[in-house]
Amino acid sequence: MDEESLREIMKFFDEEAELFFALCGEEDREFFSLPPRKRKPEDYARLSTVAAVLRLRGAVMKIIKTAETARRTNAVMKALEAEGKKYENICRWTEDFIVKIEDADLRRETEAMWRKKKADFEARGTRIEDIFF
Repeated sequence: MDEESLREIMKFFDEEAELFFALCGEEDREFFSLPPRKRKPEDYARLSTVAAVLRLRGAVMKIIKTAETARRTNAVMKALEAEGKKYENICRWTEDFIVKIEDADLRRETEAMWRKKKADFEARGTRIEDIFF
C-alpha cells in the first residue's frame, strides 16, 4: 500500500471517529475527556461495541488504540469477553447510546440503522462476529 492510500484510510478513520464523538451523549463524551488510564475497561468495551454496531470502524480502532496505549488492552479484552458478547448487552448498550444522541435527526437516522441491524441479527441468530465484521 502506498503512502497516499494509507493517508486516505487514516483520514477516513479519523472522520468516523469524529462522527462517533458527535453522536455521543454528554456522559460518553466525558469518557473521552478522562485520562486513558482512568477510563473503565467496561466503558472501552461498551463504546467500541456500539461503534462497531454503527459500523464506525475508525472509532473502534481509535478506542482500542487508546486502550492499548494506556496499557489497558487486557482489561478491555476481558470486559469484551465477559460482557461484550452477550446479545442483550449489545442491544442495551446500543439503545442507551442512541437515546442520548442530542441531535434529533442524527438520533432518528441512527435508530433506523439500529432497527435494521437488530432485525438482521435476529434473522441470522445473533452472531457476535457479525458486529465486528
